[in-house]
Amino acid sequence: MRGYSDSHALICGILENMEKPGLPAEILKLRISDYTSKPDIRLSENAPVRTSLCIIVQTFLQVTRRNEPGVIDDIDTEFLHQWRVSLRKVRSVLTLFKGAVDTETLDQLKQDFRDIMQDTNMMRDRDVYLLSKDDYFALVPPHAHPGLEVLFELLQQDRDEAFGKVKAMLKSKAYKKQIKSIQKLFENPEDLPKGPRADAPSKVFAADLVLKRYKKVCTLAGKITEKTPDETIHELRIQCKKLRYLIESAQPLFDDKQVKSLLKTLKGLQDHLGSFNDLSVQQVTLAQCLDRYPGTGPNAKALAESIGALTAMLYRKQLEERRMIIENLSQFYSPDTQGAFRALFDLKRIAANPNPETGEQDKNQVDS
Repeated sequence: MRGYSDSHALICGILENMEKPGLPAEILKLRISDYTSKPDIRLSENAPVRTSLCIIVQTFLQVTRRNEPGVIDDIDTEFLHQWRVSLRKVRSVLTLFKGAVDTETLDQLKQDFRDIMQDTNMMRDRDVYLLSKDDYFALVPPHAHPGLEVLFELLQQDRDEAFGKVKAMLKSKAYKKQIKSIQKLFENPEDLPKGPRADAPSKVFAADLVLKRYKKVCTLAGKITEKTPDETIHELRIQCKKLRYLIESAQPLFDDKQVKSLLKTLKGLQDHLGSFNDLSVQQVTLAQCLDRYPGTGPNAKALAESIGALTAMLYRKQLEERRMIIENLSQFYSPDTQGAFRALFDLKRIAANPNPETGEQDKNQVDS
C-alpha cells in the first residue's frame, strides 16, 4: 500500500479492533484480484516461434485489457502506466521477433499500436510531473515556489484535458473493435500470417535474437563518453529497453536464475538511462510551458524565474546521471557479463562444446 499511508492506517485500525479472527480479506469482505502486471508465461523450447509469439502477445494484451477500467475511472496513475508498458512490450516483441510474422501484417500492427498509444502520451507525461511535484519543489529555494505553483497549474490543466481524450478513446467503439481484432489475430497461431522463420524452434530463435541484440548494445555502449551527444545516449536507452523486453519474453525458455542475474545488471543500467532521458525531456517541457504563458501575465516573472532555477538543477542532475551511465556501462559490457550472455544464449557454441574448459578462447568478447 505504498503511497496510501492514510488508507493503510485506517485498515490497520479496523483489523486491530476486530473481535473475530481471520484473514484481512475475509474480515473486510474484499474480493482478491488475480491480476499481475508480470504474469507467468509458459513456453516450449521446441515449439514454433509463431506459437510462442502468440502466447506472449496474448498474455500482455490481457494485462492491457485488465487495466482499462482503472484508467477510465482514473483510480491511480499506475493503471495507465501498466496499460502502456504491456502494449509497448507487445509492440517490441513483434518487431524483435523478425521473420515470425509476414511483413505486411507486422507493419499494420505496428501502425495500430502507434496510433493507440499516441493518444496517451500527454497524459502519462503529465502524470510523471505531477507525481514528482514534491521533488521539484525540493530542488529550488523557497522564493521560487510561487512560480512553480503556476507551472503545476499549467501541467494539471494539460493532464485534465489529456485524461478526457484518453477516457473517450478507451470507451469508443473504434478502440474496442480495434483491440479485440488484434486479440483475435493471436488466438490461433495458424491464423497468423507467417513469416520466413515462423516455424523455427523457439529457444534457438530467441537465443540468436538476444545475442545479436546484446552485441548491438555493446557496440553502441563502447562509444559513450562524457562528450557523447544526448541523442546517442537516448538511442542506447531504446536498445537496452528492447533487449530487456526480449530477454523477459524469452525468460521461460532459459535458466531462470541466470536470466534474473543478467536482467539485474541490465536494469541497473536502464535506471540511469531512463533518468537521463527523463531529465532531458523535462527541460524541454519546461521551456515549452514558458512559451505558452503570456510574457505580460501577472505570474510571468515568477514562472520564468522558477523554470530557470529548476532547469539549472535538472541539468546538474543530468550530468550526474551521465557519469553513472558511464560507470554502469563498464560492468554491462565487461568480459564477465559478455561471458555470461554467451554461456546462456550462444547455443551453437554450447552445442559444439558442451563442457568448455576455461581458457583464452573463452575470454573472447561477444562483439569480437
